[in-house]
Amino acid sequence: MPEEFPLEIGGCSILLQLPQEGEVPERLLPFRNHYPFEDPCCILRTSLKPPLFQRGKIFYGKGKVLQFSCGPKGLLIEMFLNPPLDFSPWALLLKRECTQGILYLKKETTILSSLIWAVFLIVYYLLIKQGGIFAHASGVIDRRKGFLFVGPSGAGKSTLASLCQEEKDSVVLNDDQIIVRKNGRTFWLFGTPWHGPCKSISSQSAPLTAIFFLSHGKQNRLIPLSPKEALKRFLPELYIPPWDPNGRPTLLSLALEVCAKIPSYSLAFTPQKEVVPFLRDFFKNYDKNHTKKTFP
Repeated sequence: MPEEFPLEIGGCSILLQLPQEGEVPERLLPFRNHYPFEDPCCILRTSLKPPLFQRGKIFYGKGKVLQFSCGPKGLLIEMFLNPPLDFSPWALLLKRECTQGILYLKKETTILSSLIWAVFLIVYYLLIKQGGIFAHASGVIDRRKGFLFVGPSGAGKSTLASLCQEEKDSVVLNDDQIIVRKNGRTFWLFGTPWHGPCKSISSQSAPLTAIFFLSHGKQNRLIPLSPKEALKRFLPELYIPPWDPNGRPTLLSLALEVCAKIPSYSLAFTPQKEVVPFLRDFFKNYDKNHTKKTFP
């Protein structure tokens, strides 16, 4: 009998059915659900038999090649470490609208690294289907407020997360990849296992209070952004599904709603611990400070 490991990431429930001797990656452990799922979003099992599938269009990624092939059996995703496309350490088949998944492993492939990728792709797929955003951002809960820090690589997401990590009453959800979902009329932040240099992760969640678009500066300064300007900066940092063009309008609509409802700011900051009390001071007198063109 396979060993079952229930996961919940960003509201997506996944039941892993592993070989008896199968290990679970350490970064997935905080996301274990200790109550059995009645109806998980996806059930993922492993197989050592190669998939019989006709390959389709190729989409290239940074340092790796991901190939997405759609067919009657579902969506097959393969990862190639180096072109030419001669060796794929694993392949993931998603069937029946991602309610079932099969992770095909080569004998020389470790299950740990393959599971990390497989779970990422399943959550990615489910978010598009269910209405959620996967953002290239860091997320922090500070005194019950959820803050989203957005920016390209090098903007300071991990630096700011590390500074928040040192503060009392702050919880770093992740320093590189965050999920945003709507619950009723409120948008929520969710932590994920796929961290950056900070390596701090949490399965906690919180209502989204504000979005900050980061840059390095000589002093800490906030500038309020219009929803249009916020959306312009937000969209390049969202994960857009290459295999599903129908998912793009849904993602755009959700991003537009987030930027229209959540206060957004340009945050230039110095990599010093004073930036955390700086943000706390701003939100302590939010009604007065929000109307200013800049703060301080």
